Amino acid sequence: MHKPYKDERMMKHKIVWLLIALSALAIGVAAIVLARFSSHHPSDSVLSKNFFDNEDRFNQLVKMATEDSTAVTVSTSYVCLKNSDDWPPYIYLYEDKAWPRTEAELKFSKGRWDEYRSLFRDLNLKIGIDRNKDMPGALFFTASFDSSEIDDTETAITEKGFVYSPKDINDSLTGSLDGIGINRPAIFYKKLNRHWYLYYQWSLGKPE
Repeated sequence: MHKPYKDERMMKHKIVWLLIALSALAIGVAAIVLARFSSHHPSDSVLSKNFFDNEDRFNQLVKMATEDSTAVTVSTSYVCLKNSDDWPPYIYLYEDKAWPRTEAELKFSKGRWDEYRSLFRDLNLKIGIDRNKDMPGALFFTASFDSSEIDDTETAITEKGFVYSPKDINDSLTGSLDGIGINRPAIFYKKLNRHWYLYYQWSLGKPE
């Protein structure tokens, strides 16, 4: 008389344990993924030491980028300039391709680019400098970059580095960026001094 009830209860127990096992597996996979990303980036202490040991040269980069106000991105491999004409909106410069305009017209030279890249090497900046349209005046200095394909349409990208901001950053501040558990598009900051911060960003991109 009671066997169907016992079978039903046993089935519920099995389902519960299966759900627990699947949850544990998902947590474990997420932890592995986050640990992998974290291990590919320098620690806060390494970045902080680099900054305070070389603060004058970081400020030199800010001065240069402020003078080169049309430079949206200055990286080790390319430069993106905002076009003063209507079209195209941006001009891309590469070392192994002919530049579309003269240095005088671009108001940017190969010698100037070499100055940037020399400082990038000295400061161990793997990517370079980038501006963020949502943060006018701010400059992002990427020290490390990592990516991992999620599926055929999306790639998870993480990066860590320095931010110069003339305005105080009050949102998304944290005491440590080491091992920070982000698995969605977000950015967090850690303050270094009045205008300087460390940052860690998680974003989505397209597979190459």
